[in-house]
Amino acid sequence: MKITTPGAVSVHMVISVPVILSSRALAVSCGVQPISVQAPPNMTEQASVYQKSWEAFLATSRSKYSLILLDPPYHKGLCLQALTALCERHLAPHVIAICETAPDEVMPERVGPLALSKTTKYGNTRVHLYRTAEQGESL
Repeated sequence: MKITTPGAVSVHMVISVPVILSSRALAVSCGVQPISVQAPPNMTEQASVYQKSWEAFLATSRSKYSLILLDPPYHKGLCLQALTALCERHLAPHVIAICETAPDEVMPERVGPLALSKTTKYGNTRVHLYRTAEQGESL
């Protein structure tokens, strides 16, 4: 498998619990064949992993994000809290935000400048797609 990120300037991953960062160790622990991941050139200089709470990360971050992926623990309202905090000062002009929740969790139609574009249920997960309102139906 080759992972490419055309046009990406940087990637930030914020996790609040220890994680296995080795694909080999993760694959072995899951009982499957390890995969080979080839990062694009200079990706190590463009990607960062932070082991801290999202609140602590956003308190010190000055970055603006155009693609946001949220997958917090379910039934705690954390998707809405994190999305609201990101709207305060961390959004690029055009944003796509994907929030994963439990199927029975409800997300609002609007969060700051973001409008709910689509909601889809996949098994025991509901995925909510938000984008900046000025993007209209172009996505």
